[in-house]
Amino acid sequence: MNFFDSCRNSLPQDQHAQRIDAFARFEASGWPTPALESWHYSDWSSLAEKPFNIAKPALDPVFAPDRAQPLALVALDPVQTATSFALDALNRAFAKQGVDKTIDGHAQIPFLITHALAGEQVMRHLRHRLALSAGSRATVVIWDAPGIDDSDTLLTAVLTLTLAAGSHLTLIRVQDADARATRAMHLKAHIEADATLEMIQLDFGGARVRQETEITLAAPGARFEQTGLAALTGKSRVDQRSHVWHAAPRCISRSSARLLAAGSSRAILNAKVQVQPGAAKTDSETRIASLLLSDKAEIDAKPELEIYADDVQCAHGATFGQLDEDAAFYLRSRGLSAAEAQSLLTQAFAQTALDRIPLPGLKNWVEQRVSTLLVANAA
Repeated sequence: MNFFDSCRNSLPQDQHAQRIDAFARFEASGWPTPALESWHYSDWSSLAEKPFNIAKPALDPVFAPDRAQPLALVALDPVQTATSFALDALNRAFAKQGVDKTIDGHAQIPFLITHALAGEQVMRHLRHRLALSAGSRATVVIWDAPGIDDSDTLLTAVLTLTLAAGSHLTLIRVQDADARATRAMHLKAHIEADATLEMIQLDFGGARVRQETEITLAAPGARFEQTGLAALTGKSRVDQRSHVWHAAPRCISRSSARLLAAGSSRAILNAKVQVQPGAAKTDSETRIASLLLSDKAEIDAKPELEIYADDVQCAHGATFGQLDEDAAFYLRSRGLSAAEAQSLLTQAFAQTALDRIPLPGLKNWVEQRVSTLLVANAA
């Protein structure tokens, strides 16, 4: 029995007609393959042969700090005829529960949304909505933790963000899934006047991971700052795609990514900025730095820039390299082993991204996680 056969009769009963239609559309399109331009480097067609089961309700996400807070059932939004998220129809078909919250004022304690799955070949599909009211501030951490065992699991999640005028959200996404896990995350953000979305994306695991980010700077003074770090080893494959629309004058976007690939892993990043007509005084910069730690690893980085307005300041670029042999030789001459020298230089490369993490406890954990990956690769 394949994926489609096992799922066809397992759709949730609420909003059943919409779910049947969504699943039929997904079955017609199938799993994404390189035939889709935006999936040029990834092929998920083999998932059609895996009969995933629905995860148990006990594994629903938690929205902290109030862990007793019940989760709101998020109704499916109207079906769209087109979407850039290839797995949207599958997510619509099965999405059951997620976080639906409006944040007012200044939240003093970081909120947490956890995604966790356990068991062989189980799947979960979530849709979240977060909104910040005018002038509010908050920090939200989305944590995709490894399961209880090294399970072959599937998780898709769609997060819709709305930032009202003058609000500020720090969003930290930590993806540390199991070595055989499949993950797909789609984030859509609408940012109003003088509001700021500061996003930190951290990727460490997963067999197949797709991260899609769509940002609309909708009013003057809107700002988007993105920092990314992917530290991969083994056979992990992380495919990231971001699209930032400057749709209004005097908006700012900053994107910086550090990609580390060891073992037989592969990191893919397509970062696109589009300055739409009338978006004068746009200020945008995209920088991607990549470090290959193995002859079998691969990194594909593609920054893109489209400008349809005058009087703008935009820049983008990507660099690729390996560890500096002279620096490694210097460290070894001071008594470090080859493995220690490699670990120290790689940690220094990642530190630019690590220093942007505003939570000390999380920063320490990430530093240890990167160090552990590097030690394992050196061994």
